[in-house]
Amino acid sequence: MNLFAGAHKGSKQLNERASTSPLLGFPLFRNHSGTFWIALISFSYLLAMTCSNQALMYVSYTFQALAKSCKMVPVMLANVIVGGKRYSFKQYLCVSLITA
Repeated sequence: MNLFAGAHKGSKQLNERASTSPLLGFPLFRNHSGTFWIALISFSYLLAMTCSNQALMYVSYTFQALAKSCKMVPVMLANVIVGGKRYSFKQYLCVSLITA
């Protein structure tokens, strides 16, 4: 199974979208390589994880585990509603058993 089949098509679309991005109006965001964007996304993810870990310090571990297990429900709903993805009955059953 080739995981990267057709990846060049997606890259082309991403490059076209990025070239028309409103952020390119700012001098900071012009003419940067892919490494810059990966570093920017990585830094924002790191900052988000730091903030979420700081916020979780004030919540009990039981509530943290319960909240993390319930993440699957909105993800599945968004994939069905926005992405048009279909899940099998087995997958719905697994999610309901994990979150129940």
